[in-house]
Amino acid sequence: SSAGAQVIIIMSKRVKIDHTRPAHNKACARCRTRKIRCDGLWPACSSCRSVRVPCLGFDTTLDREVPRSTTAYLESKVSALEERIKAL
Repeated sequence: SSAGAQVIIIMSKRVKIDHTRPAHNKACARCRTRKIRCDGLWPACSSCRSVRVPCLGFDTTLDREVPRSTTAYLESKVSALEERIKAL
């Protein structure tokens, strides 16, 4: 006589690994407004350079346009933070 066959089901947990990078906003304010792809070249993207307009960055934390130069950007960020501290 045959013994009852046992069926063993092994459940494997599938773990989805997220390999995506965090979003990084490098589009300038003009490209952002026009909803076109910005190449993010520094100090001016190709789109702004071709029409000879200032290429301004966009700070999502401040929700405003900021200069693309590092020094000017950091100075504007510091002054914005100083204003927030004064408001406390």
